[in-house]
Amino acid sequence: MTRSHAGSAAASVPGTGRKVVTLDPIDHELVRLLQIDGRATFQELSESVGLSGESTRLRVARLERTGVVRIVASVAPQLLGYSSSAMVGVNVGAAARSVAQRLAQLPSTSFVVCTGGKFDLLAEIDCRDDAELLDVLDEVREIPGVVRCESFMYLSVAKYAYRQSVFLAGSDVKAGTDGGAAAAPVVLDEVDHSLIEALREDGRASYSALAKKAGVPYSSTRRKVLQLVESGVLHINTLLGDAAPYRYVQASIGIRTTGRPGRVAVELQQHPEVGMILLTAGSHDLIIEVTCEDKQALLAFVEDTLGSTEGVVSSESYVYLDIEKLPFSWGAMH
Repeated sequence: MTRSHAGSAAASVPGTGRKVVTLDPIDHELVRLLQIDGRATFQELSESVGLSGESTRLRVARLERTGVVRIVASVAPQLLGYSSSAMVGVNVGAAARSVAQRLAQLPSTSFVVCTGGKFDLLAEIDCRDDAELLDVLDEVREIPGVVRCESFMYLSVAKYAYRQSVFLAGSDVKAGTDGGAAAAPVVLDEVDHSLIEALREDGRASYSALAKKAGVPYSSTRRKVLQLVESGVLHINTLLGDAAPYRYVQASIGIRTTGRPGRVAVELQQHPEVGMILLTAGSHDLIIEVTCEDKQALLAFVEDTLGSTEGVVSSESYVYLDIEKLPFSWGAMH
């Protein structure tokens, strides 16, 4: 039996004030495994890294406690009754962060980020219907500092994964929802909502703790959670925190296509860098979200992958500079 202690020293990143945790090879492997399956059992993890179950449990707990990873559940807003969504590009005449903070305060925004590109900010808005979406867009236009807005209404979701569930080279990361085929309507009951709410806070919560939270037997809890995950309704995501010694480049890319945008979406689903694919109305036929190891990798994706994808006419990239709001609240939107 191997005995080992995880590296837990913290070091400051010059010029940022950010402290990162030093990880040893076993810690790196645990992060990789958790990104493949955030609810992998400690037995499964321990067998993969060659440690005892208890040592593995302590390491995972330390990764979470020190802010290296956070494991949470997410559900697409459409499955919770939010049928009208849009990405909004915003240009500002004031400090971008101050406007982003105002946008983040709107209950209907699920994602707000400062970007480099044509827009200063991108915001995702989720509403019950089109009338509510129009009202929220008017609210956005009235925020001091907002000069111009351009909205891209979601027509279909071809691939869905949780933002910041960062792709690691060599990882067989589970894909998000494949929207290429019509999906059967999903009906979530109160127990489902209760389980989603608990897993939103702790994606690795035990079945015993979940059963207590939902007020149903252990066996029913386990069955329901497995059904939610295996059906693609619920996604367990391992997010990298500020203390993680990894830094990736993320961007939304707006794409113009010739022919059917859905065919391009199917082709792009195969690339692990692509976490989300949205078919939209507006000046972009598709908006995708990608995560790359660095700027050169992003450039290679745009030039080589998109450049060689049949049906892609042009693309425009919006590189994430500072994320103001992430959709942790999706699990509670009911």
